[in-house]
Amino acid sequence: MNLDLARPQLAAAKLAWIYDRMSLIRAFEERLKWLVGTGVPVGAVHFYTGQEAVAAGVCAALDPDDWIASTHRGHGHCIAREVDVAPMMAELFGKRTGSNRAKGGSMHITDITKGVLGVNPIVGAGVAHAIGAALSARVRGSRAVAVAFFGDGAASIGTLHESMNLAAIWKLPVVFVCENNGYAQATPVEYAVPLRDIADRAPAYAMPGCVVDGQDAIAVWQATKGAVQAARAGYGPSLIECKTYRYYGHHQSDDTLRYRTAEEEQAARARDCLALFRARMQAEGPLSVAELDAIDERNRERMDEAVAFARESLLPDPHELLTDVYAPDPAGPEAPSVITRGERVLGFGQAINEALRQEMQRDPNVILLGEDIAGAAGRAHLGLVDAWGGPMRATRGLIQEFGPQRVLDTPISEMAFVGAAVGAAMTGLRPVVEIMFVDLIGVCYDQILNQAAKMHYMMGGRVTVPMVLRAAYGTRRDQRTYGGGAAAQHSQTLYAVLAHIPGLKVVVPSTAYNAKGLTMAAIRDPNPVVILEHKFLGGAAKGPVPEEPYTLAIGKAEIVRPGSDITLIGIGCTTHTCLEAAAILAAEQVEAEVIDLLTLAPLDEETVFASVRRTHRLVIVDEDTPVASIGRDIAARVADRCFDFLDGPIKCVSAPDTPVPFSAVLEALYTPGVDQVVAAVHDIMG
Repeated sequence: MNLDLARPQLAAAKLAWIYDRMSLIRAFEERLKWLVGTGVPVGAVHFYTGQEAVAAGVCAALDPDDWIASTHRGHGHCIAREVDVAPMMAELFGKRTGSNRAKGGSMHITDITKGVLGVNPIVGAGVAHAIGAALSARVRGSRAVAVAFFGDGAASIGTLHESMNLAAIWKLPVVFVCENNGYAQATPVEYAVPLRDIADRAPAYAMPGCVVDGQDAIAVWQATKGAVQAARAGYGPSLIECKTYRYYGHHQSDDTLRYRTAEEEQAARARDCLALFRARMQAEGPLSVAELDAIDERNRERMDEAVAFARESLLPDPHELLTDVYAPDPAGPEAPSVITRGERVLGFGQAINEALRQEMQRDPNVILLGEDIAGAAGRAHLGLVDAWGGPMRATRGLIQEFGPQRVLDTPISEMAFVGAAVGAAMTGLRPVVEIMFVDLIGVCYDQILNQAAKMHYMMGGRVTVPMVLRAAYGTRRDQRTYGGGAAAQHSQTLYAVLAHIPGLKVVVPSTAYNAKGLTMAAIRDPNPVVILEHKFLGGAAKGPVPEEPYTLAIGKAEIVRPGSDITLIGIGCTTHTCLEAAAILAAEQVEAEVIDLLTLAPLDEETVFASVRRTHRLVIVDEDTPVASIGRDIAARVADRCFDFLDGPIKCVSAPDTPVPFSAVLEALYTPGVDQVVAAVHDIMG
């Protein structure tokens, strides 16, 4: 299937712009290659030389408000979007004036003001961000289009296929641009793709596709112009495959002759995109050789200025190491609401539902994404719409109030829709993503670990990712029936895996009251926040919840029972275990102070330390397995900061170091219980 191109014609000014961008990309990459050769330390770089016509031709068809998502080989894409080459070069030199303030380097250059969502070294990851930017444009009523650049190597990765499928289902204004330079590092494309043309995959996703000569900037522009016009008109995504060639290795130390022949490289250079453009202008006009030469000379001068700027700029201050981990709220930290709990009783899931509803009413940029969060939303039978509402039923009824543009059921493609949430958050929305169970984060972990959590830091604080990821966790904790629970792949407690990642905030509510307040706070937070909701609490935790909106401070623990003899720390559901144990201990004249952590990252150390300094003893109750757990991390911190105050060993009551079993009998043994907590206290106190 081919794109229906009207073959629009280019004015002289646009032709000059295209050549200027190709020339500047070539000048930047050649100067950079020379710097590398002279020993200047610029980190890992992936030269774009040879592919200039693709970046220039594609970006010539875009408007200033459009978005692009780049790849590891992204210098050309940035320059084609008119990112200033001086801070780009300073970034490669590791200087504070760099585009990312020396925190990203070559593989993370970005300029959100130019519509660049970032150079991205994780193959295929940026594609999902592009569909998120397109979704953001639709929700916000913008006519912007997003371009997703990817290489022939990424044509085999799951994120791309999930993203193309999702973009087609939602008819998003996305142009997928494949830069097929023949090699994924050293692997020829024919070893990885069983098709002559990658564009032949487009019909499988119900989108048009075409193949263009990636050495012909005008042909690339024509194809992109048609695709962009179709996207703006509401016809959805398309795929353009540009056949091109990279002159140098995969990275600066790669010897191409280990996997390519000299004859092949010579033949490719004979069709150099700048030389072809010059020949065409010489034959057809309207640009003269003198005009093209003047462009080249000006760009050599630009590179002299860029290198001088980079050399003269200062290195970052040492304190910059610890900045930009979390984004500050531009309005300043929001004070927690002072509000009485009242007498109205809601369940845990109902409280989250109310939080979502009130935030969506308050802020039109809040959207929901996830599998079965509405259920049957696309069916014609209205009685089936909204039949599900997620595993906690926390999203039930919201599609009826806010519609399918803001409550989006997704296919089973976590990498795509979590990545789309990252892109949407970077471009103005506040997405709330539901992952059914925390066990499933392994499916989309890259978008959490390498994308959402790190964007603000590695882009020098110039990008924020205000998104929320909700997931159910934990064992069933109900031994009233025979059989068993959900076993090892739907019952884990993986909050340590998430809290370990700098840049993420992780909250674990324990009651309906704090579930609502923390959910509202998370949505308003400018950082990615993970909310982990224990499955047992979804049906068991009912309590007073005010009807009016309120927030609770993220990063602040709560002392839910004062005491003087020992500190018990609970996380989510184990807070209730601690309270039950404290009641038993009180009958023995032992007064236990119970802390509900509520937030695991950033951890409220001071509340923990202050309590231990008063009680001199500590038991941490953690449903996770013990190795590298939150419980043991807290124990290590307390031992480091409060050692002289302790009157006994620190105890961690946790699950055993095994997968979660299926059997109800074995699951009961697996899950930390009240008796274990009481026994741990007895061990400490003698």
